[in-house]
Amino acid sequence: TRQRGRMSGAAAVGAAEELRAFREVMRAQVPPRLGERWYVVSTRWYRLFTEYTKLRDDGGGGKLSPSRSPSPPQQQRERPGEIDNTDIAGQALLSEKLGPRLKPKLFQNSDFVVVSEPVWNCLHGWYGGGPAIARDVVEDATSYAFVEVYPLCVKGVVADARGYPMYKSEVELSISRKCSVGQLKESLCGLLSQNDPKKVRVWIMQSAEPKVPQSAEGKLLKDEQDTLEKLCILDGHMFMMEVKQPDGQWPRKTGYSGMFSSLWGNISGAFTSFFMLDNGGDGGYTPYIQDEPPRYGAYTPGICGLHNLGNTCFMNSALQCLSNTVPLVEYFLGNQFKGDINPSNPLGLKGQMAEQYGALMHQLWSGSYSAVAPRNFKWVLIKYAPQFGGFNQHDSQELLAFLLDGLHEDLNKVTKKPYFPTVEGGARPDKEVAEEAWQNDLKRNNSFITHTFQGQLKSTLICPDCNKRSVTFDSFMYLPLPLPIARDRKISVLVVRHPTGKVESVSGVPPPPYPMKYVVTVLKQGTMADLKMSLSKLSGVAAERLLIASVYDHKIYSYYLDDHRVSMIYENDTTVAYEVPEHPPGALRVKFVLRHRQTPGEAANKRTYFFSSKCPFIIQGHPFVEYVERNVTDKVLYELAYTRIVKLLPPSFSLPYTAEDTDRDYRSLFTLSWVTSSGASCAKCASAECFGCDIPCNASSSAPASIALPAPAASSASAPALPPPAVGSPASAPARTAATATATASVPMLPPPQVVVAVDWNSELLAKFPEILNNSVKVVPHQSIHELQVPSKAITLNDCVRLFTTNEQLSPQDAWYCPQCKQHKQAFKKFTLWRMPKVLVVHLKRFVYSRYYHDKITTFVDFPVGEWDVSEFLPPGSEAVYELFAVSNHSGGMNGGHYTAYARNKDDHNWYHFNDSNCTKASPADVKSASSYMLLYQLKSGSHLTTAPSPPPTSPSEASPDTVQPSSPNEK
Repeated sequence: TRQRGRMSGAAAVGAAEELRAFREVMRAQVPPRLGERWYVVSTRWYRLFTEYTKLRDDGGGGKLSPSRSPSPPQQQRERPGEIDNTDIAGQALLSEKLGPRLKPKLFQNSDFVVVSEPVWNCLHGWYGGGPAIARDVVEDATSYAFVEVYPLCVKGVVADARGYPMYKSEVELSISRKCSVGQLKESLCGLLSQNDPKKVRVWIMQSAEPKVPQSAEGKLLKDEQDTLEKLCILDGHMFMMEVKQPDGQWPRKTGYSGMFSSLWGNISGAFTSFFMLDNGGDGGYTPYIQDEPPRYGAYTPGICGLHNLGNTCFMNSALQCLSNTVPLVEYFLGNQFKGDINPSNPLGLKGQMAEQYGALMHQLWSGSYSAVAPRNFKWVLIKYAPQFGGFNQHDSQELLAFLLDGLHEDLNKVTKKPYFPTVEGGARPDKEVAEEAWQNDLKRNNSFITHTFQGQLKSTLICPDCNKRSVTFDSFMYLPLPLPIARDRKISVLVVRHPTGKVESVSGVPPPPYPMKYVVTVLKQGTMADLKMSLSKLSGVAAERLLIASVYDHKIYSYYLDDHRVSMIYENDTTVAYEVPEHPPGALRVKFVLRHRQTPGEAANKRTYFFSSKCPFIIQGHPFVEYVERNVTDKVLYELAYTRIVKLLPPSFSLPYTAEDTDRDYRSLFTLSWVTSSGASCAKCASAECFGCDIPCNASSSAPASIALPAPAASSASAPALPPPAVGSPASAPARTAATATATASVPMLPPPQVVVAVDWNSELLAKFPEILNNSVKVVPHQSIHELQVPSKAITLNDCVRLFTTNEQLSPQDAWYCPQCKQHKQAFKKFTLWRMPKVLVVHLKRFVYSRYYHDKITTFVDFPVGEWDVSEFLPPGSEAVYELFAVSNHSGGMNGGHYTAYARNKDDHNWYHFNDSNCTKASPADVKSASSYMLLYQLKSGSHLTTAPSPPPTSPSEASPDTVQPSSPNEK
């Protein structure tokens, strides 16, 4: 059904009233509960709504990431148009109740938000639009309720009398991953007209394609209590429903059929899925994931992939790094961990994490598998850390930190942790204070994990006023290193000149007729006003004459105000700066979009959506903006459009009139029509079959155009009425019958001062001059775009350590309470590496968050693959040399990406690349890249290190680990 934007009485009252009404609904909204239905809304549109109502600034519950600075009250946001979910809605229909599928690679809050049904009804009642994307609330293994935005879409067929699939009976089914095989069987019975589920059993087929040789191979799903998630069922899987014969026999044999069993090893690493961002899946068929039968001695131990269970590449990357940590893997392969498990530790995971991790290590190092599915490990993980549940992307470093902490608590020999106050330095030597703090920590945390991964930092705080000095020593399990980065960013902007503009380029050559692409440099925490100033210096257009807009799918989606942060512009956004002439405060803003009637070939490839699938037009070309008087005539609108599109006509085209002609008929070139912000529906009439009421080209008319132009802001709660019929334009002013009066009452009025006009190209003109469409999207590059190709200066790992150990002043929010001044002070803080662990985990902090912006630093960090001497960062007389053995990589941006790993095998000493289930040999040169995120180093054998002094152990809870401390080379 085509859903139209509309303005009801409740919506016309303004932002303040909408905010109050919306807050009432938001207060009643509770977290998702099992059985509820929630709705998915595009973040792109929802941001416009929160800006309009100032929901974010007033703390109304609609907070999105990233947040923005409060806006001055005098700058009024425009009311958003109809709800537009086209940027997140896929082409396929999931079901009539749930609506369309989502596009792949989308993330909550970054690409979409989920709202409860009452909130959706509120928003949709005000704005209309769509399509409506509904999703059910399900629970995971820990009874944590969440909205399943990507439910499974599987296929089902019936078996014939021989037990082979009849593909002509194929149906598609949308079902939750939490459903059991029994529930799947009941659903298939309903779709395939089988009345008795007791006479049916379900097979998972190897291939969904009839022409594939193995299309008849499959495996019987015997346990009807198994969930589809447990079986790792993914999008596109084919299920076959086998019906018992009248004689009580089944057409197929039980278990695996045909060659199915032997093929698992060959296909287990080749799967992708629609919802998995990791492999860029497109919704194609993916084989059923089951651990292959063991083939003892067939593979190199440790060179074993991990199946992706749905956006679990972050987990796989971290596990592969730890799997190649020699001390840790030998500890687990030798089963030493079993004697250290402490199931009574209240902070532990009852030994389950250690047990499952140990079992997984035995699988990876057995040499019997090419890849395994870490299902049991993930179940334990989400049982105790539900934040890693679901199918969203997570962080490999966060996973590794939780895993090490969980393993430590499961293996902690301390049964009751004593309390110790923080050890302050005072007048005592640092070595004495550090040793006391270290021993106190050992009496609380004593496990193989702390023996291997734990080091010690010296933290120094100095008061800026009284010079009070505070020295403490803290343990660490990983080293978080900041990256030296520039404070500015480069943004690509298209500048669209106004035809009446007097500005010329710096070289004195008039600007081209097409938009010019510039690259401007602004502070990352800067505002749009800063961007306009920088752009003005490059383009020569006065900053006050620039209107910055976000363009998506050839339509102006939103405008940026001067106080908006440049962090609102994402890396792949199309940002356009329009040169606008001076205009009175009450002028009407007109957005023009270019459309052409689709050809049969374009119609076949056109993306279809529920509310615009019937639209015969395709929007293509750069939109533009004009400001006009409120009594604008039809003729003026045509002339404004003509001054823009005439530059797109080819040189061989001859105009049907001269420049002196005053009575021109532009309809041989284009026509104009009134449309909504989507560009695919009419803004004047309520007909679902109208895609824009025609604007006549009457040169003799000087009356106002007949569309219901937005009226000045009023306190009336009803929608403004249409103006009287235009004199001299009978085609544009139909008789006001009772029916039309009712229809126009729900016209999707845009907020003042703005309307949208479609410029529809003449089809005969495009048939003769098809290059016009190419001209409509042409862009002229400015020389500044070469700045994007300038490679960033490489930084070294030592640079990152120097930045980490640099003296810095605390921010006012992190002020330190000085015991001498009795006040909070912005003290100077400095970290010093004091005691180094056997295995050093380095976390490169590529993800940067602040109040006004977030970003991923993609700068290449040059780190040593061989020896890394960190002695220069240690206390005088100490030394430590490390060797790299594993790297966790992240490719992609803030809103998503993919994790892989490089690791050096402990047996053959070769490097390997681990990409989920795929393992390939690599060279040391491959390890270095701008995607490196975590680096794992091990102390080089033969380093001059001694055991840290410690008191003799008197009980298991006081046993001292053999963690090493840097020492002087002369110390024996």
